[in-house]
Amino acid sequence: MLQTVEKAAQVLYLFTPERPEWGVSQVAAELGLPKSSAHAFLSTVAEVGLLYRLMTGRYRLGFRILTLSQSLLHNTPWREAAASEMEKLRHATGETVHLAVMAGGELVSVIRLDGTRPDHAQISPAGSVVPSHCTAPGKMLLALRPWAFVGAVLDQHGLEGFTPNTIVSRDELRSELLKIRERGFAYDIEEYRAGVCCVAAPVRNHNGETIVALGITVPSERFHAHKEALREAALAGAERISQQIGFDPDFTQSGRYWWTSVEGREELRPARPIRSKRSKDSE
Repeated sequence: MLQTVEKAAQVLYLFTPERPEWGVSQVAAELGLPKSSAHAFLSTVAEVGLLYRLMTGRYRLGFRILTLSQSLLHNTPWREAAASEMEKLRHATGETVHLAVMAGGELVSVIRLDGTRPDHAQISPAGSVVPSHCTAPGKMLLALRPWAFVGAVLDQHGLEGFTPNTIVSRDELRSELLKIRERGFAYDIEEYRAGVCCVAAPVRNHNGETIVALGITVPSERFHAHKEALREAALAGAERISQQIGFDPDFTQSGRYWWTSVEGREELRPARPIRSKRSKDSE
C-alpha cells in the first residue's frame, strides 16, 4: 500500500506548469515503469478525480486537485495574517516578498507578491516547487530540522548546482545550516539564479515551531547596497506574522525546544525568541 501511494505521488508530481500533459508512454519512461503499470496508475488516479483523461489518451491534473487546494488554503489560519503583513512589507521595500513551506523535502511557494519597483526580482509563482538547498527560505527551513531529515532530503533530491555560488557539498551545506540556526536568518547570494539575492526569516506558531519562511528577493546590486535593512525588514515582518498567529517569545524561551549542534551532536535545546541578540551582520 505504501509503495502504491508513493508511486501515485510520483505520478502527480510530474504535472507542472511547464509540462501540464503526459501520455502513458512518457510517464512509463520517466518513472521507469512498465507501460501497463503506468497505464494502471494513471487510470486509477483519474478515476478518483485527481487526473483527467483527454480524448487523445493523454492526462492532465483533475479539478479534484482544486477542491483540495481550496480546502487547504481555507484551513491555513496563518495565511491571512501573513498576506496582510507581506503587503505592508512589499510597499515598504518595493521588493518581491514571498512565503514558502517545506513539503516532501522540497520548497513550495505559498504566497508571492511582486515588488512595486519596475525592476523587481522575478521569482517562481505561488504553487511552484523549487530546490531547498540553494534558496534562502529553503535553507532557513532545513536549518531548523535535524541533520537526519536534511540528509534524507539530499538523498532524494541531491545538490544540483544552479550557479557558481550554489553549495554542492554536504559538508559545506551542513556548516551553512549551522550558521543559519545560530543567527536566525538565511541568505541566498545568487545561489539559485544569477543576479538575484534573497534573505529569509522564520515564521513560528504558538508552539514555537517554524512552519513557514518569509523571504524578500531583490536584484543582486540593490540587495548588496541595502543588505542590512532588508534583513531587518524580513526579521521584523516574520516576527509580526508569528505574533499574530500566537507565537510568544517568552513562552517559547521557557518551555519549547529546537535542534541545535552541541560538540558535533544534535540535541534538543531551549528555543530562542525570533529577535534574539545577533551580531550586526553574520555573513
